[in-house]
Amino acid sequence: MLNRIISSASSSHGNTLEMSFARNDPTIILGSAASRKPDTFGGDKEAFVRQSRAVEAMAAKGPSGNALHWSEIFTFIEFKLRHHSLLSAPAATTSSSGGRRPKSTSTSRTRGAGDISPSGAPPAKRARINGGTPATPGPASATRSKSKSASGTNPPPPPAGTKRSNTKRSTSKVTSGTPATSLVPSRTSNKGSGVGASGGSKAQTTSTTLKETPETQCASYALELLSHGGLRTHVIAALVTDDSIELLYYDRSIIIKSEPFNFITDQKQFVAWVIGMIRLDSAGWGFDPVVPHVRRYTDITATGKISKSLYNDSGMKLGPGWELRIKGTIFNAHCIIGRGTAVFLAEVEGTPKGRELSKKKTVIVKLSNPAKSRLSEIEAVTTAHRQAASDERTKKFLKNLPLIIDYEDRAAGRVQMALLGHFKDLYELRVPRAIIMEQLFPITELVDAASAAPVYRDIVECYRWLFDECRIRHSDISINNLMYRREGGHNHGVLNDFDLVGRRGDFTGPQSRQRTGTKQFMAYDLLNPHKSHSHFYRHDLESILYVMVFHFCGHRQGQEIPFSLQDWSEISGGALWHRKLTFLNDIPPSTTDQVRSTHEVCDLHRAQRP
Repeated sequence: MLNRIISSASSSHGNTLEMSFARNDPTIILGSAASRKPDTFGGDKEAFVRQSRAVEAMAAKGPSGNALHWSEIFTFIEFKLRHHSLLSAPAATTSSSGGRRPKSTSTSRTRGAGDISPSGAPPAKRARINGGTPATPGPASATRSKSKSASGTNPPPPPAGTKRSNTKRSTSKVTSGTPATSLVPSRTSNKGSGVGASGGSKAQTTSTTLKETPETQCASYALELLSHGGLRTHVIAALVTDDSIELLYYDRSIIIKSEPFNFITDQKQFVAWVIGMIRLDSAGWGFDPVVPHVRRYTDITATGKISKSLYNDSGMKLGPGWELRIKGTIFNAHCIIGRGTAVFLAEVEGTPKGRELSKKKTVIVKLSNPAKSRLSEIEAVTTAHRQAASDERTKKFLKNLPLIIDYEDRAAGRVQMALLGHFKDLYELRVPRAIIMEQLFPITELVDAASAAPVYRDIVECYRWLFDECRIRHSDISINNLMYRREGGHNHGVLNDFDLVGRRGDFTGPQSRQRTGTKQFMAYDLLNPHKSHSHFYRHDLESILYVMVFHFCGHRQGQEIPFSLQDWSEISGGALWHRKLTFLNDIPPSTTDQVRSTHEVCDLHRAQRP
């Protein structure tokens, strides 16, 4: 039915995207390790005909052996039959639009008015959210998510033993006059993701200990779309329960679900929703324009593995004159809430007028969405470079700082600005930022104590100087952020990634709604679920200790290997707090045969001090 409506209405709206919906369940979507299978999905019609996929057969029977990749999907619709028959559903209350909808179980109300639409309609009044600790969806398997159900259709209580989390909730007007419930991101979530996320694009271990709600199930699909479905700013989807539809919205700062409306009795609302979908272009569906939406469907690897070549040979244009060609993906964050960082290896094909940089030169391009409230990475690195160059004694630290070639800060999208107008300070505005940097190399490539010790020494000394002289606190020490530079036959340690940087002595708490740090490398104090701690110098030193442990115990010849602490990225923050207490009072895990012990590195470090 949706496909017939879309087909007949698309021509009158002049949209270049030909969209179709198809059944999917029980086929697993390709491109991630999450093994997720939404009931239905909507996508580019071009993807459906790849490898002789017939649109009519797809709509009725699904893709069968021709599974789709997350990058081929625009949206999803999940279906739940709670009362087993549409006729046996309880009586619904009449909505303001004339339709009927089930009573909402929302515990906090706002009498805001106005709409927020994909086209940037005027924002509603501010939503008031009272009480509770917000929570964000977890990693690949939503069964690990701590998000509480916010359904407006009276979901049944979870079975005994199922963990709950308190979620701030509000009701406001969102699309086409439909009230919405907002799941506001947590202040205790981790870098770029919710509790339990790994923060990277590695395979996540699924867990079946928790029964997932429809809301966490939908959030798990949004997680994969934002992480492995191309570069995305947001995801729009829907949850259908019996004869009611709830609209869903996910971006890097917030998760919103609308009040349900009855698609049988409220036909005007249903038609408005369908027309709204038809009008969306690729940017409206959340595809970031900095890299064109990947539509080379025949090139996508047809496996369940995470593809590192999805963007290879894609063109990228930044600022006035930068033309780049992506040659590989170094890092792609696995998250909903957070910066959503993606790091690429790229070749220079064109430069702005007056910039001297040889073509085909290899550079690093980092795309992220840091909070506008934070101290800018650009400002922090520029300040450090200027201060290091001002004194002969400190010029040596120029070799230990990243070199930013150029950057571009883009304006937030219309949807995000409308959400800011609606939720005010409850919505964290983010800055879409692209940085072109000198190529550096991961510290895990250093496979023995002799080569690693001077690099770690450089990083520790540079960090101490940044803290003492530049009054800069890094706040995000992780194994991905400690790098090294090759220069004149020598390796120089580099402290990289200043996205979460803070000012020394600023103890007002996190400068955004996210607790800073990558969970497995965060200091023990900062994971304490019972007490909030300011971020001190010693916390970053503790993080460097964890990096050394993961480096020397969890890597061999630059490649990750199984070891006893690798599940630190998968467990909750509270559980990890207890684990780290045990770790700090226990015998450390065994190192690989390349490094006899972390003491060997520390001894070499001390011996090489001037």
